[in-house]
Amino acid sequence: MLDFSTLTVEAAGGYVGLERRQGRAVLRLPYHLSHLEREPVRALAMLYKVLGVFRTTDKAAGRLAPVDGIEHNGASVRGTRDEGVSFHDTLGLEALFQAFDPLGLLSLVERRGRTSRVDYGKLHRHLHRAVYLDDGAPFVEYASGPRRELRLAAHDLVGLYCFVAGDFYTGFLDLAPGQAWGDFSGEALAQAADFRHRFLHADSGLFGGDAFVATDTRERLREILFRIERQTPFKSQVFLTLFDGLRRYLEQGWLADRDDGMVWGIGDFWSVWESACLAHALARHAPGDIFTCDYQHLPAALLTREREQAWQASREAVFARNEYRRRPDLVVRRDGGYRIADFKYYAELAARRPKPDGAASARQVADFDNIELYGLLLRDHLHRTGQPGAARVALEFWLPAAARHERAFTRAPAWSPPLRVVGQPVAALLDDYAKLFRVQPARR
Repeated sequence: MLDFSTLTVEAAGGYVGLERRQGRAVLRLPYHLSHLEREPVRALAMLYKVLGVFRTTDKAAGRLAPVDGIEHNGASVRGTRDEGVSFHDTLGLEALFQAFDPLGLLSLVERRGRTSRVDYGKLHRHLHRAVYLDDGAPFVEYASGPRRELRLAAHDLVGLYCFVAGDFYTGFLDLAPGQAWGDFSGEALAQAADFRHRFLHADSGLFGGDAFVATDTRERLREILFRIERQTPFKSQVFLTLFDGLRRYLEQGWLADRDDGMVWGIGDFWSVWESACLAHALARHAPGDIFTCDYQHLPAALLTREREQAWQASREAVFARNEYRRRPDLVVRRDGGYRIADFKYYAELAARRPKPDGAASARQVADFDNIELYGLLLRDHLHRTGQPGAARVALEFWLPAAARHERAFTRAPAWSPPLRVVGQPVAALLDDYAKLFRVQPARR
């Protein structure tokens, strides 16, 4: 894992995550999280949870294919809205801590089997299985003992993994063992405790705050990992997969001998921001108040089949026009009116509507055109169907901010429907979003 004492933290847009830069590890955070720049462990833990939640969305399933290895600077990974984005995981965090298979791990643990040969010097250990003859003599048909399989090294690999994973879940993510391991927690804690007792110190850990202890623990774990690999003659696919993940997690060779580039994170943060905004809106409105939304951005824990069908029907009725199915980020129906919100991950937005031939980016020109069209289509639908509320339609851009604020567009000719910018506090939205994080082990 990382040496947090040498980790540089900076706020930035675009790529968010860990980057290798001139032999150093740099953690790039979303906008307006400067309060975390002095707390790299907390910053990375929050970001790990946020990306873990986002990867449960339908949008992520269709767009995020994990990239194995550093993505060199200059590569085309900062996808546009239509091209998608990519996820990078050189550290192996996804494979180790989100896609682990408890049953596969247990297959590496040494098990006790039956043997017909009884060591009578240890007969007292098997008397509970004995059948007593008429003269009181015990007869033992079989005894339990170690299977004659070369699995001691593999067993130690499971212990190493359980220690590393337990340290990651509790020391880094601040999760209770039951939250992380589920039904596997009892076995995992026992394996981790046994491994610590045999190979490490009582205070060993990678996230305790003491740089010396973290470095010593990491070096000990690396030494034990490679010793296990050398001493295991027969390696199953489960063993090889687990070994490779632990090796990538514990080694920092990528900081010294590779080109600069992306190590762990997401190629463009706009889709994560949209998902966090939508989760924030859903938490503050009753489900019936959401007229429609781009529900593909919702985490799986917040989306039901009934909600999806209702929102899809409303979207088709209002915004599917002229051979194009438009998807507004959020439409809220409340107090007799409608509010259309478009989520934008910009450091700042133009103070007035940009002209197509001006210096503004083509993306912002299209943003203003789209939100205007959303409002006109909704008003047209309400007029055609005779529903109330056409005069009470409002438009909003949601942008990342340090604290909540609002700014109306007041230039003439006036916006109709009226338009305003709402700055949403990034720290609060992402903290709430991260609380949806759950470990999701692989199932067979």
